[in-house]
Amino acid sequence: MLRRLVLITSFACACASRQALPPGNELEATAHSAEVSTVGDSKLPAESAELAKAFEPSVAPVAAKPAPRPEPVIPAQVDASAAEREAVAAQLKDAKQRLAAGKLDEATELLTAVEPDARKVGPTELQLALELEARVAVAGKDWRAARKFAEAWLEACGPDRVEGCRARAMAVLTRVAAQKTPEAAPAKARAQATRTADECLQRAEAAGRARAAAPPCLESALGTYRAQGDKLQLQRAQLARAQSAAGDPTKKDQAAAMLAHAASSCDEPRCVSARRRARKLEGWLLLEAGDVPGAARAMLEEMRLASTTLPVDRRRYARTAEVDKVCTAFDAKEGAGSCRKLEKHVVGDYLFTDFSAQKSGAGLPPATVRTVNEHYGVILQECLSAEAERLKPPAFETYQVRWMVRNDGHVEQVHLGKDYQEESPLAHCLREQFDLWRYPRYDGEAQHVEQSFTVSARERR
Repeated sequence: MLRRLVLITSFACACASRQALPPGNELEATAHSAEVSTVGDSKLPAESAELAKAFEPSVAPVAAKPAPRPEPVIPAQVDASAAEREAVAAQLKDAKQRLAAGKLDEATELLTAVEPDARKVGPTELQLALELEARVAVAGKDWRAARKFAEAWLEACGPDRVEGCRARAMAVLTRVAAQKTPEAAPAKARAQATRTADECLQRAEAAGRARAAAPPCLESALGTYRAQGDKLQLQRAQLARAQSAAGDPTKKDQAAAMLAHAASSCDEPRCVSARRRARKLEGWLLLEAGDVPGAARAMLEEMRLASTTLPVDRRRYARTAEVDKVCTAFDAKEGAGSCRKLEKHVVGDYLFTDFSAQKSGAGLPPATVRTVNEHYGVILQECLSAEAERLKPPAFETYQVRWMVRNDGHVEQVHLGKDYQEESPLAHCLREQFDLWRYPRYDGEAQHVEQSFTVSARERR
């Protein structure tokens, strides 16, 4: 068992002060203070009136017949390198140009080769590949291929601008249905079933946002989406049904579980937006019901999903205001640091706020430095734990760590107090962790921070 860890922190820009390790640090033997909520740009609904607002749409409701529009660039949902993404984009551009020039065979050959790579890179690229394949098939009057690609395109839409994507795919399917071809009858049947289900889903989603009863047609729509194997549409229908249940006193106690089921019913990258919404609503309902640990777990899962939509180098900075707020409640109930421990379990790592998006002004106030240190300090724990393992009982060692905060908020020049410590495993570990830290940007001279750690050897048994 590790005996003790004592911290003394002093700031070059202010007078010295004593400070405990950040919440969640198992090396600290003294009582922890509550984790600071550093993001306050959103309010976590905790009362029924506020919770009801969470069901309002974040954007204006989609019209029954949305006008086709280009899909936005959606961040990668999988780890695809920039080189892979650029290669796929170049091939799709080439195929589009060949289609425009009437070189259908060449376009088909290119698209057949690039589709597997587009599927690997992400939903946006796959949607474009299938759209081009459908257009090539229509241009060549290959109605069987056109139907196949239009149906695959429908099942590739998401995670965002789903209605516009589906409208364009449906237009191809409708065109096939109007031809004198054996493909017309199945295309017409698919188009009619899909249109009926989609129109019902839009009504169900509107009812869910209002916490009103779901329309009777929703069960039929769920059956249609199951038969078609469209997991995103099925998930959206389940989410709408759960939202309606939240507004029904006889079903409200089931709503959180229904939302959790909806969130887990599709794990495809194109489902991430619907999954996030389900998890966030689940968190709010659980918080309202007084289940703070459950609410924390749901909000942490939503944050994890949000991180997957960011470029790889930005995923560690996906911390949300909702998580900060619910973690404050969770730590107050379960003990300081409890939420960080749960976060490690749910997310797999710690996520942070990028404070360099903020501007401090002239210099960094001591309170700001302390807030950032507490926020990021949890990731020093593994370094300190490893150092405690290296020491032989009853040895202990004091480390005076100094670092400089650049004007852009990044950290550099991390040094330990004694020369023989500069190239130690602990020093290398700390420097790696400090690469993640982000202070607010500021003007003026570079700010220097010092913090002392005294680590006792871990007792062997």
